[in-house]
Amino acid sequence: MTSNAVLITVSDRFSLMKRCPQCRRDYYDDTLSFCLADGVELVHGLSDNEPATVILRGSDLSGETPAQPLKNTTNDTAVLGSGIEGRHRGIDRRLLAPAFVFAIIVLGGFFGYKYFSPAKQIESIAVMPFGNDSGNSDIDYLSDGMTETLIATLSQLPNLNVKARSTVFRYKGKETDAKILGKELNVQAVLNGRLVQRGDQITLSLELVDVATENAIWSQQYVRKPSDLVSLQSDIARDVSSKLKVKLSGTDQQKLTKSYTVDPEAYRLYLQGRYLLNEQVSEQDLTRAVSFFDQAIAADPEYSLAYAARAESYFLMGDLILPMSEAKRKVEPDIARALAIDDGLDQARMLRANLEFQFDWEFERAERDFRQVLEASPNYAEAHHQFGFYLALTGKTAEALTELKLADELDPVNPSIQIDLHMPFYLSHQFDLSIAQARKTTERFPNYFLGRVVLGSALCLKGECSTGIQELEKVRNLEPAPLVLGELGFAYAKAGRRDEALKTLAQLSEMSKTRYVPGWWFALIHIGLDEK
Repeated sequence: MTSNAVLITVSDRFSLMKRCPQCRRDYYDDTLSFCLADGVELVHGLSDNEPATVILRGSDLSGETPAQPLKNTTNDTAVLGSGIEGRHRGIDRRLLAPAFVFAIIVLGGFFGYKYFSPAKQIESIAVMPFGNDSGNSDIDYLSDGMTETLIATLSQLPNLNVKARSTVFRYKGKETDAKILGKELNVQAVLNGRLVQRGDQITLSLELVDVATENAIWSQQYVRKPSDLVSLQSDIARDVSSKLKVKLSGTDQQKLTKSYTVDPEAYRLYLQGRYLLNEQVSEQDLTRAVSFFDQAIAADPEYSLAYAARAESYFLMGDLILPMSEAKRKVEPDIARALAIDDGLDQARMLRANLEFQFDWEFERAERDFRQVLEASPNYAEAHHQFGFYLALTGKTAEALTELKLADELDPVNPSIQIDLHMPFYLSHQFDLSIAQARKTTERFPNYFLGRVVLGSALCLKGECSTGIQELEKVRNLEPAPLVLGELGFAYAKAGRRDEALKTLAQLSEMSKTRYVPGWWFALIHIGLDEK
């Protein structure tokens, strides 16, 4: 049996098609500008020197030898059949036309699926830290900041689970394949990016990968000037959400394209401040971060995110390098200004809730603010974390565990969330469960000193002070911070080791001459000594 040829003459019908002039690969997604195989810029339609003829070969239709292809015609009419003088050889065009249309649809659907889009909506994604391929570590703030901005933007979409910054940045600089990431982070897709800055040009290459198949769903290269950074972030968020097939409401669309500043210099300064705030290699990084936020606000006095970030920096300074009463005086006006500009800014609302419950003891107002943030952004891991912490401290153990577990699901490798999962147990005197959670944290994050502090404290309160003191002494030798000394002094006192408790009190007094030491740690040791 032989096969027949079905010939189609095409002109404007394929005007939306794009082709790579180098490898000659065809694309039917009009949003693509560069070839996925070699990066060459695509051109519209067919090449000038090629006949606009599509030849589809199928099973035998007439039992005769297939004809030679016809020469290109000058009109848009489909020429069906083969043979001398256009004879149909017994084939009815009305039967072939539907078959041809069906074939085009099937082929188009196949290639569209294979190269450009997932078969269904992707509901979970990890935006991995963009690599800085510029050979200049001084612009790490840019690659990190663009990653964080995209995570924050996509996290606002209610139908998309986006892994938190603290989770994905643990993979920074590590080569990990998509399947491993998918399993470890429990996501359906990962987005990888590489950034290069050369003079007055920034090139960002992105690739969205299906973790089940390790196939690229989509890739794109953006070439922009630094002055276009703000608009670039909006373009990326829109393009990525489109390829994930996320269902967006009008409000969601606005969130994706929202720009908090139109000033590229203000945005750059903000990213530098956030980089220091996130890294916090030293306490001085908080002070340096504030200076960048100061400059960003000076460049754009309506930059709500910069006010919120500066408020966050001051809040973290409280009871660390500043008395909380002094930090509060700096935090409050920045929160108020940020919310005056944008009353829906989640970061500012969450900070306000923390101030209300930790400093003002306005618990009802704090709870209202936390719930409003979570209603607007149900996938905001840190909001679940902070709300869970609040619920634990106010005695709502069951609800606290629910919130903290939600935070852990959204941000599964965040040691701060992991250790705070012990709080509901600790405060309700379920010390065995508290100790189990603390041990789990120290096993997963052996260098996270707060895990051992909690473990030592819980052991001591359970009555196993000797074991608890051993844990706390290990931490003190590595991190002799006021928090560690306070807990250790309390453990010495509870164990009846009065002289060592008094010696620890003296150490805190000496430390307070050169840095801020919260009065709570002195009080805790006196409580242990029964000096009420």
